[in-house]
Amino acid sequence: FQWCNPEHSYDLLLSKPFHRSLLRMLCKVCRALDMSPSDAFLDVQGLKEAVPEKPNSQGLFEVPTEGRLKCTFSTAKSKAPEIYDEGLDLEEVRTKLEERMRQLRLPMTFDKSVLFLSMFEDLANEEDQLVLIDVLSKNFRVDYSQVEQLCIQSGSIGGRSLIITKLLHSVEGGRLGQQLSLMLASSPQVYNLCLEKTAVFREFTPSNPTMHYNLDLRNSCELYLAECLRILDRWETSCAAKRGMLDVSQRGNNSQIRNEIFEHRPAPFKTFSTWDLPVSGPLGL
Repeated sequence: FQWCNPEHSYDLLLSKPFHRSLLRMLCKVCRALDMSPSDAFLDVQGLKEAVPEKPNSQGLFEVPTEGRLKCTFSTAKSKAPEIYDEGLDLEEVRTKLEERMRQLRLPMTFDKSVLFLSMFEDLANEEDQLVLIDVLSKNFRVDYSQVEQLCIQSGSIGGRSLIITKLLHSVEGGRLGQQLSLMLASSPQVYNLCLEKTAVFREFTPSNPTMHYNLDLRNSCELYLAECLRILDRWETSCAAKRGMLDVSQRGNNSQIRNEIFEHRPAPFKTFSTWDLPVSGPLGL
């Protein structure tokens, strides 16, 4: 389960504590996106009443301790900006997209930061440290000071450059926070290397995303970009359906994504916006 990428088909045995926790986390995603669970939980089989519509007075989602629940979780019906509105400010698309991605990432609060930095410092092996950074880059949002502290504790030039490139998309504060993080590079050569590895992400324009993409999903910035493209495609699909616009998609699904190739073969999905996005492999579209 990934908080930032929760869309998936689930088969939950509610007698297992982990499965009950997973159901509660999906309900929290609905709350974060201001969605009704009935709109997010699709093709429900089994114990349909297992999905609570709202938390109790203590803010907890009560779920049964017995039974089985099969469902598909989708955020396709979440609120989206009117992409095709002529009066829409182009910068608003970027703002809405950043807000959406922010909602699907956990904040690195002070208490979490203290524990994480302590654990990071205790790891003597740089490879183990980078595993932690990889997890951080996919599920959390951080600020500049936390990136700076991680760079100080990394102890190597190569580790510092990897920390910057892996976390750049997760840095709060917009372009200013990202530029400050890039300036943590220890030399002009490392700075240029960081620019090169994050070029596709930095040059991405949400208000005009039309171009050919060759993404390496092992690169955290490019995985984040794939997530952004998927959300933009879902927004455009939803707006086109509402307006009754002519379907000019390649697959007859109103999608604006064409010629998808994953791992040098035709993509194994019908709709990019509902694909269970992997965390590695080359993706072309």
